[in-house]
Amino acid sequence: MAFAPELAGENEVLKSSHFADLVGREAGSFWFRSRNRFLIWSLQRYFPEAQRFLEIGCGSGFVLSGIRRALPELNLSGSKILTARLAFAAKRLSSVELF
Repeated sequence: MAFAPELAGENEVLKSSHFADLVGREAGSFWFRSRNRFLIWSLQRYFPEAQRFLEIGCGSGFVLSGIRRALPELNLSGSKILTARLAFAAKRLSSVELF
């Protein structure tokens, strides 16, 4: 499902080829790993009773996959305006609603 299909294609800022390269670098990146740890800590500390989590702008699903490992009980959803990017997230995530 696309909420803004006219905006869902490739843009000038992040070409598909650049995005694929970024996906390959996330796991080794201090920024991505640290951000995941901080988000997981925040969820555990401030929202221990949370049942659902929606990431707006989920990109490749890297954050959601980290949350899935740490908090498997959460019902996860992710969105991305550039729908072609959701294919990367779908490869990483099962049982996560992506739109």
